[in-house]
Amino acid sequence: HVMTQVNLDGRTYWLDATANYQRGPLAVRSWPNYGCGLVVRPGTKALTAIAPCPVLPKTTVTQYIRLGKLDEDSDLKVVTVAEGPDAEYLREQYATTTRDEIERACLNYYARFYPEVVQIAPLAYADDEQQNKVVVDEFYSVRKIWSHLPDEAFFHCRIYPANIEIAMQPPAISLRTMPLGVRHPEHQIFRAEVMVPALAFNQPDAQTIQNPAFYFHRAVTIAPGKLFLDYEYRSLADAVLPDAVPAYVRQLDSAANLMGYTITSD
Repeated sequence: HVMTQVNLDGRTYWLDATANYQRGPLAVRSWPNYGCGLVVRPGTKALTAIAPCPVLPKTTVTQYIRLGKLDEDSDLKVVTVAEGPDAEYLREQYATTTRDEIERACLNYYARFYPEVVQIAPLAYADDEQQNKVVVDEFYSVRKIWSHLPDEAFFHCRIYPANIEIAMQPPAISLRTMPLGVRHPEHQIFRAEVMVPALAFNQPDAQTIQNPAFYFHRAVTIAPGKLFLDYEYRSLADAVLPDAVPAYVRQLDSAANLMGYTITSD
């Protein structure tokens, strides 16, 4: 692959002319962690180290949920903010896919969690090219978000931090002789602000799981009539050594047990 090395004002940038969906000034542009490159110029006798890019990917998904009473519909607004390379990926998706296809895919995605979800307004797409940031707003209504089994005394609904869960998928094989590759850098944030008429058995909570390969945090905050969920995942390395994979998988499993949050109501 061919890139251009640019030295400007004491800083070095590695620019890719094929990055068609990259936007913004040099300060917000990114390049992959190639490691080394051969600079084509007179006098070159060795590879040049390519420093990791300071512009990192980041996606923040915030759900604003108004939980109706047991016999009422509930409102769901989803705001996705993609920055850096994540913005470029989302920008490409919206440039190469029709809006109807995207809206249908999003609706089917949330139907996995809430079978009776309906879209109530067109999604809103905003592109801040100077900051290389893309913001997408989605609007839904959910029927029968509360459920319970025949032998249960309380109704419940569940909040799903799906972008965190996708980022923390365990490997298919954990007994390895070669290192396990990890997608890196990766930074996913999930937030939920839930307006709820009544809460039962829900308690504030904060838990962190960290190892050399990733950082995971979940926090639950409760205020009058509201519940706040905060999840964060950050990759810390691009590989896990074979003898460290079992512990890595165990900690992924521990995080998986914290992945969803159930709200109960009487």
